[in-house]
Amino acid sequence: MKNIEFKIRKLVAYGFVILLLGGIGGVLMDRAVLPYLSILPFFKNLEFLDPRSPIVITKREEIRINEGINYIETAARLKNILASIYLHEGDFGSLRFKPRDHFSGIVITSDGILVAPLFAHKPGQNITVLLAGQRPMRAELVAADQFSGVSFLRIPAKDLPVTKPVLSRDVRAGERLLFLWTEESSQNPRIKPVVLAANPGADAAISAVYSFDKPNAFLKLDTNKLDAEVRGGVMVNRDAALAGFVAQREDELFILRSDDLKKITDNFLDDEKISWPSFPISYRILDGALAELFGLPKKYGILVGTGAGSLVTNDFVYAVDGKELNAEEGFQDIVLSKKPGDIVKLKLVRAGKDMEITYSL
Repeated sequence: MKNIEFKIRKLVAYGFVILLLGGIGGVLMDRAVLPYLSILPFFKNLEFLDPRSPIVITKREEIRINEGINYIETAARLKNILASIYLHEGDFGSLRFKPRDHFSGIVITSDGILVAPLFAHKPGQNITVLLAGQRPMRAELVAADQFSGVSFLRIPAKDLPVTKPVLSRDVRAGERLLFLWTEESSQNPRIKPVVLAANPGADAAISAVYSFDKPNAFLKLDTNKLDAEVRGGVMVNRDAALAGFVAQREDELFILRSDDLKKITDNFLDDEKISWPSFPISYRILDGALAELFGLPKKYGILVGTGAGSLVTNDFVYAVDGKELNAEEGFQDIVLSKKPGDIVKLKLVRAGKDMEITYSL
């Protein structure tokens, strides 16, 4: 009996020592070993050895690396909404097939409407869409919009998956996003992590002059200039929510915010045409600090450069239809939600006096 008790105590003691040494070893490994391993040439590209890379354990006890983004899971969730789009002559897959262009696109409605970057479509050219796990489908170009740099296509398909958007105000500077697009040789999406360089929105600055001839707010990334192969690609956050879309105006690529893509889509879905209100002015965006420098009230607004209609140079507009402007929803955002012919009420400061005027779009 005494031998059994002795053996039990011995096992308990050994177990305690093992737990103690394991805890000390884990601390030493984390603080004294991994930081030095991570700088060695062989280990420096292994992100899990980077002490700056946070590791979060969720309730389901999944280990996620790189600020919570699971690349494989995100790609799998978006695989069926990303489209590979071919502009070509002849029948797709035949000996007469002559490719002219290739780019990505995204399913925007479940009944077969896709959004793609703006492209030149010549008579006699065909458009073919490839979705993961489906046969090639002939597409019809329904509308093209020079202002936003996107086109809308229709394919003969139903019950297609779509992804939810994330508003730009919920995307912050420094946040890690994923950039996804399709390659010509594969229906599987290409993935590239990127970092948002600045909060999405138009900048309040004396030097920046804006107008209504193109979107003035878009996603700004901490990366080099976008390559042509990524046209029609998407930006998503850690929840696979759509943050932006790669549009094109002439030879310029830029990333539309999900807010703007929704606004454009709503405009199109009304009557399958895209029409924007006319507001031929130029302006600067001023925040409270800049407005004070100009001797204006401490409000967020726009300072008119070139006026039109009832607006004149140096008018400081700070509200549209009773809604005060702010960094998250600026002047262009509000006006573009209107329809051509709408009349808006503008609150402004002119020559030091508050006043309200109307403007016909």
